[in-house]
Amino acid sequence: MAIKVSGLNLSNLKMRSLNLPPPSDATVGIFATGFNGTNNTTTRDKYLYVGDVNSSATASSSVSIYGSATGNSTVGIFALIFGNISTRDKYTYVGDTNTSATSSSSNPYAGSATGNSTVGIFAIGNTSTTRDKYTYAGDINTSATASTVASVYGSATGNSTVGIFAIGDVSVTRNKYTYSGDTNASATASSAPSYGGAACSNGTTGVNS
Repeated sequence: MAIKVSGLNLSNLKMRSLNLPPPSDATVGIFATGFNGTNNTTTRDKYLYVGDVNSSATASSSVSIYGSATGNSTVGIFALIFGNISTRDKYTYVGDTNTSATSSSSNPYAGSATGNSTVGIFAIGNTSTTRDKYTYAGDINTSATASTVASVYGSATGNSTVGIFAIGDVSVTRNKYTYSGDTNASATASSAPSYGGAACSNGTTGVNS
């Protein structure tokens, strides 16, 4: 039976509390800083949305620049780029720990990434159409459907069903990748050519700069 106190239904309140997002889902963002003006670094920052607070996060396993990253509510997968390497790191929000993740299929450079709760899609960049599909469960890397044209210095964002990739390379081209079925199609072009841009989304609207 529901219990009411001062007009509140405590039974419903308890149910809602159990459905709150975990801390890693909605409270922090992890940034790999890359180049510091003098050297490529392993530095990562932890940004806490509540309070606008920045602190140190566990460093990456090696220096990186022009990398990419995506994740789900528990881990972030970082593609580290420096020289001819295909290294990936797995950052776990709870505990602030960093471990190795399955490597990419080829050496990435200035790629981009987005995903949903089960997979991350990495555009390798490096003036290539190659994409990788990283499955969080099992730490598995496989091929994903390629982009329509070669990409480098692109950006990506998405929601639970599609990822939108700005190809970069001074192009207005965008691709729409659908997670279910591993399909790729053209998306509405950007208003101006992009190169080294960025992107974010709230799940309904994606913004590419």
